[in-house]
Amino acid sequence: MAATLAKVPTRVLKSAIIASFRRNSFARNYNKIALPFFCSIFRGEASTARFSAEHVARWTDQGFSKMTTRQQSNYAVPANAALEEPKHEKGEETLPLNDDMVAVVPRADINGKCVIANANIKAGTHLFTLYGDKHAQRTLYTIQVGPDTHVHPEGKLIFVNHSCSPNTKFQYLSSWDLHAVRDIAIGEELTFDYTTTEWQMAQPFECGCGSTKCVHKVQGFYFLTPEQRVDREDLISPIIREQFQEEKEKEE
Repeated sequence: MAATLAKVPTRVLKSAIIASFRRNSFARNYNKIALPFFCSIFRGEASTARFSAEHVARWTDQGFSKMTTRQQSNYAVPANAALEEPKHEKGEETLPLNDDMVAVVPRADINGKCVIANANIKAGTHLFTLYGDKHAQRTLYTIQVGPDTHVHPEGKLIFVNHSCSPNTKFQYLSSWDLHAVRDIAIGEELTFDYTTTEWQMAQPFECGCGSTKCVHKVQGFYFLTPEQRVDREDLISPIIREQFQEEKEKEE
């Protein structure tokens, strides 16, 4: 690959990288530093030895420090709040999502919108990362990340609806990432279980998912039966796990 890219004019490489930076606000702020670095890597120049991991780490730290408080707050979940990394079955892969693979479309029966697959999506595909402004009060659209902290999702994630038998779930690592739990066919709606991230819903609603495991009224994890809680125990978020444990200790 390096041999091929070495033949490409620098201006072409820069144009390609800039196009990708336009989709990334962090990288966009540092293209004057990063462009020469990336171009030299692609060309296999010896000068790239000067650029160590320490340089990259320093640029990252400088970038975060120059963000506004509001921008920094958009990093919804600190690393120390992460759960143990999930163990994948042998042969299972975590695959990146092409943004064109999903679309937001109207859904008449709920007088709202939903996210559907524009292409076949493999199990394990990374779909969305949770980020957005934090609020002390929960709303119809927020996702709970702390006892009194709720994130209003940005991007297409906000349109992912609930199902009691969902085809996606969150993985709680250094960030909260939504992944496909099974193959999702083209045209199929993407869903996740709201009771795995909400202790109590701001606006409970009747569920019409039609699943044999349907809870019928979605109110939050707190309102589930003991059997329903056990079914979801491996899927709940760190904060719901904490609140669940606190409830158990109070009852003892």
